[in-house]
Amino acid sequence: MDSSQVFGGAEECHSSESGWTMYIGSPVQGEEDDDIDPSGYDAHGEFDGLAEENHKANHHDANSDDSMASDASSGPSHREQPWKAGRGITEYYKGHDANVDGKHCSSHKSKKAGVKKNRHEKKNKEKDEAEVAAKGVKHFTQGSKAQSEAIDKVLHLKFAGLSAFSNAILPASLVFQHVLYPPESVIQTILKDLKDISSGWRKLEKSSVNTNLCSDLGLPTQLFDGKLCFEILEIATATFLLPILTLILVLNACERRQMQVSSMASDSLQYFLFLVLISQAINPWIKQGFCTENSRDRCNEIERKSLLQFKESLSDPSGRLSSWTGESCCKWKGVTCDIKTGHVVKLNLRNPFPQTFDPTPESFDGNGMVYELSGKVSPALVNLQHLSYFDLSMNNFQGTQIPGFLGSVTRLKYLNLSGASFAGKIPSSIGNLSGLHYLDLNSYTDEPVKNDIQWLSGLSSLRYLDLGGLDLSRASSHWLRTINMLASLSELHLSQCQLLNLPNSLPFINITSLSALDLSRNNFNSTMPNWLFNLSSLTDLDLSSNYGIRGQLSRNLGNLCKLRALNLNSNNIFGTLTEVIDGLSECTNSSMETLDLTFNQLSGNIPNSLGFLKNLRSLRLRNNSFTGSIPDTIGNLSSLEQLYLSYNQMSGAIPESLGKLVSLVYLDLHENSWEGVITEAHLVNMSRLTEISIGKLSENISVVFNISPDWIPPFKLKFVQIQSCQLGPKFPTWLKNQDQLKNLIINFARISDSIPEWFLRLGLHLDELDLAYNNLSGMPPNSLQFNLGSNVDLSSNSFKGPLPLWSSNLTTLYLRNNSFSGPIPRDIGMVLPLLTDLDISRNSLTGGIPLSIGNMTSLTTLVISNNRLSGDIPDFWSNIPDLYILDMSNNSLTGRIPTSIGSLSFVKFLILSGNNLSGKLPSSLRNCTSTFSLDLGDNQLSGRLPAWIGKDMPSLLILRLRNNSLTGNIPSSICALSSLHILDLSENSLSGIIPTCLGNLSGFKAGLKTEDTEPYEGRLQVVAKGRVLVYQSTLYLVNSIDLSSNKFRGNIPAELTSLFRLGTLNLSMNGLTGPIPETIGRLERIETLDLSMNKLTGRIPQSMAALTFLNHLNLSHNNLSGRIPTGNQFQTLTDPSIYEGNIALCGDPLPTKCENSGTKPYPGGNVDEDENEEDDLEKLWFFLVVGLGYFLGFWGVCASLILKKSWGDAYFNFLLGLKDRIFDLAFAKWRKA
Repeated sequence: MDSSQVFGGAEECHSSESGWTMYIGSPVQGEEDDDIDPSGYDAHGEFDGLAEENHKANHHDANSDDSMASDASSGPSHREQPWKAGRGITEYYKGHDANVDGKHCSSHKSKKAGVKKNRHEKKNKEKDEAEVAAKGVKHFTQGSKAQSEAIDKVLHLKFAGLSAFSNAILPASLVFQHVLYPPESVIQTILKDLKDISSGWRKLEKSSVNTNLCSDLGLPTQLFDGKLCFEILEIATATFLLPILTLILVLNACERRQMQVSSMASDSLQYFLFLVLISQAINPWIKQGFCTENSRDRCNEIERKSLLQFKESLSDPSGRLSSWTGESCCKWKGVTCDIKTGHVVKLNLRNPFPQTFDPTPESFDGNGMVYELSGKVSPALVNLQHLSYFDLSMNNFQGTQIPGFLGSVTRLKYLNLSGASFAGKIPSSIGNLSGLHYLDLNSYTDEPVKNDIQWLSGLSSLRYLDLGGLDLSRASSHWLRTINMLASLSELHLSQCQLLNLPNSLPFINITSLSALDLSRNNFNSTMPNWLFNLSSLTDLDLSSNYGIRGQLSRNLGNLCKLRALNLNSNNIFGTLTEVIDGLSECTNSSMETLDLTFNQLSGNIPNSLGFLKNLRSLRLRNNSFTGSIPDTIGNLSSLEQLYLSYNQMSGAIPESLGKLVSLVYLDLHENSWEGVITEAHLVNMSRLTEISIGKLSENISVVFNISPDWIPPFKLKFVQIQSCQLGPKFPTWLKNQDQLKNLIINFARISDSIPEWFLRLGLHLDELDLAYNNLSGMPPNSLQFNLGSNVDLSSNSFKGPLPLWSSNLTTLYLRNNSFSGPIPRDIGMVLPLLTDLDISRNSLTGGIPLSIGNMTSLTTLVISNNRLSGDIPDFWSNIPDLYILDMSNNSLTGRIPTSIGSLSFVKFLILSGNNLSGKLPSSLRNCTSTFSLDLGDNQLSGRLPAWIGKDMPSLLILRLRNNSLTGNIPSSICALSSLHILDLSENSLSGIIPTCLGNLSGFKAGLKTEDTEPYEGRLQVVAKGRVLVYQSTLYLVNSIDLSSNKFRGNIPAELTSLFRLGTLNLSMNGLTGPIPETIGRLERIETLDLSMNKLTGRIPQSMAALTFLNHLNLSHNNLSGRIPTGNQFQTLTDPSIYEGNIALCGDPLPTKCENSGTKPYPGGNVDEDENEEDDLEKLWFFLVVGLGYFLGFWGVCASLILKKSWGDAYFNFLLGLKDRIFDLAFAKWRKA
């Protein structure tokens, strides 16, 4: 094996402020490298493939004989491509620039033609060098005591690059196996020594060892001094020359342990190894004058000045470019130079601490903005004509356009501007970069400028493309044809590009190498395209969040046997899952690992064939309409880590085979209708389980946990959500060893116990504790500990004692509907300053409202209703500007409403009803312009009903001012509340007429959309169906107008009957007069109609019989007369009290019967047959008389005038004369006036 085969030559020298890095096998400007696959770049501009190799090497078990044997057995692959290990080392060092001090160096890879041409010369030179080196080898192999001590020092040096060692050991093990065959104990000893190394050869340079290092190691001092020797060893450790050094150390270790290694083989091998070491490491320095102290500083002057101009155009608040000073630009951070020419070939200025766009809190780094570069990209970069790698990603260029001059840097192979806040139109000059392999322009935000992609056709070498977030709507008709021209493409990411159009077919498929396709968030409205099924190399497919991809899943999708990840969530896919799962299961070795079909309309059972997807790791089927139970074959999925089946219609028993999922980490089965019993068998093998969610938030319990109180689970849970499953009556003891819990949610579990002492001894630091809707009793322990931002909900239990406060880390505290007593702690606002939600309603709390609540500046919900609180309302509301819900109802609060409540400009629900508040409504309330519900009822408020309510509160849905002492008219501005659907002004002293404009309240004419139901919170009392009803969850369905018990007069406005969605209309106990409007039958949704205790007259309109929803009617104590309509809905209204107090009414259900001369019944009512026949005869005579009169009157006069001309002339002359006399008379009177 010759040295060129082993080492492949060095390629590139990178000197930066952070240390040496060898780039073996990486692309060099001016030469093509077909071995590099830019599709392997990860998001940071690193090679995923190399990272994977490095990762595997890092997990090499140095202490395992078997692992060493496997490494050796894999020798041929390493012998054929040994540069891969060095390439992995490269990526390791490249990713740790910020942590390693030193300099990076490598040598250029010799081309095959050059190797052949100079082979003879090399042999002669190697022979000469061998003669010189032989002396060093001889000294090295003597094994003196001084040499052994030096070797021990080297072996136990701690230096960075442990993964580099691991990578390098792989090809070294090849030689172990095929050349040395040392005893296994020696191999284990050496590998253990190497694993102890962690800090770096740079530390060696600062020690006293380096002075005589070469002589101590037996290297020939005639050729180089101690420092140069150190640098050779430094290169050896930074590249795959390390195995050579490792073998030398092995031989010395063998000698130290008196191993019987052939002296001849040892000398020959060391001679060969040392020859390779010298020829590969020393010759490039001597011949090229490179990597000496002077040559390292070499830098192209034009490029150095260009970099400085580029720096000047940037804003660098964190000083990331502070090293960009002096003459040696190749040492500058982020700059990489070519080893031979000194030209800049790489600029990596990616933000090392980027702001993440992952919404999860743990992935957010708030410090990322500090490290962002901004400003402008200087055109001086055009001078970097050898630049092949340019990364400005995750910085902030504040909407500036991508510079068009980048298209002139023609040697670019890697361009990453993602997340850098560039905007505007993409310059078409980017299409000139025909050698570009990797292009990432993902904006991570919605880009308003519309772009086309025709310029892509020039990127013939492109293998990775990400244009996510760009508006490509201009290309919606041809984007697929353009992409199809990129034959080398292996990864395509076009997420959130507004492509809109997903063609169903293609004339031919040119992108057959495509392995990853992301077309998510494009609002496609089509079926799954057929051409997808021909992409046989596809491993990752993401069509999620398009919402319009419809139809059934094709069995052809199952033919993509290489598919590892399929994401179709948030679409409109229906049908069953059987076909596609059956197709995937027929693959010889299905690669499917992730299947995400959440938020679709899939139905039917989950097929048994699911069990054949043995590699499946994540199954997400949430929010569909699946039925049936979980198939028993689920137990075959031994690799499954995530199982999400929540929010379906599944039922039946949970199979015990679920317990075979030994790799399961996340189990989510909640919001289904499970039945049966869960035992230890369901959970006993789930040693990796960390999250479990099962049940349905409902009072109905159909699942029972039958687990022994002595059972110790094998898992350590962090998240538990069990709802509507019987765990009680005792607190579940199988939680005793769950000392890693962060979230504990147990609702409707029928636990009638107290919180046990052992739960407190777990020492938990919780993020969420929700034990609501049980029957827990006693006093909640004060020793519970919570993390920052935690939530506590102990509502609807039987806890008692004073109000507990716990940690200042709490953000939400729900203690409603318990038996807590005593005052609200005076220091509650100081102990819990971070609270956003506080609900302590429905307890027995007394005393006043503490002033310290004003310190809770983040509060959004404050509910203290239904207690025994007294005193005035404090005036601290301007300190809580973000309050969303304020409910202090049903206490004994007194005094006036403080004006500072008007500073709550964001309050949606203002509920102060059921107190003893007095005075006028403060005008400052008009500032609450976002209010949905204003409930000030059942107080002692006085004054006129303010007109500003209708003008300044346009969003009002509920206006409840009942049972106060308000006076005056209803202002017409109330009619402008177009969203109002509950209006209750009853039991006041309002007067005047009922405004006819109330018929314009459109909220009573249109139904609410689903999104309109979201803002409803709290409870509301509504008088309906003759009693007081309390609405909560269905409050959005209530449509009510109650103006009863006032002093209104005049008629009932007929305009009210246009409110056809009105459910309750109560106008009782007023002074209304006149008839009931005949059009009242238009109130087709009316359920409650109360017009009692007025002065209404006339008949009951016949149209009321058509009110089919009417179930409560009160017309008593008026002056109505005539027959009561019968038939239809009136057949159910049989209570005589409905009509009492109307002495002129007759008919059922009243005892007064109507006489024949009485008012005729409503057609369709029950009347005698004789009366029907009499009515029919009267109608016949009526029509005969009318017809005869018409004939005689018309023809008796008109015919005579027509037939007798003289009569006609006289008649018309008379009419003309009469007209003239009337005109003259009118004119004369006008002149006299």
